[in-house]
Amino acid sequence: ALALVTPADAGGDARSSVPAQSSGRERRAFTRLSPFDLKEPLTARLKYGETITLLDVSAGGALFETSNRLRPEADLVLELTGSPSDSPTQVVSRILGCEVVGLRGGVI
Repeated sequence: ALALVTPADAGGDARSSVPAQSSGRERRAFTRLSPFDLKEPLTARLKYGETITLLDVSAGGALFETSNRLRPEADLVLELTGSPSDSPTQVVSRILGCEVVGLRGGVI
């Protein structure tokens, strides 16, 4: 599943900062960075769960891929780590949207 999350304490819905119509320019409130754009490698995992594939991250949220089943509007905790010696930073987040991108053995 692909999931888009925003920090739960962001003071509102991150979607509200994005205009509904495109004017041909960047509509996002925050610049997205891929893991390759960062100065140090960043790993992420779901708290009490598996490591996830971080696709991009910004001050307003993150896009990631996981084999876990997720539901929109659910709360979760992401643990982000810069290096193996760092202690993880926990980010309480809310899932804004998610979609199934593949099935394992035909079962969701």
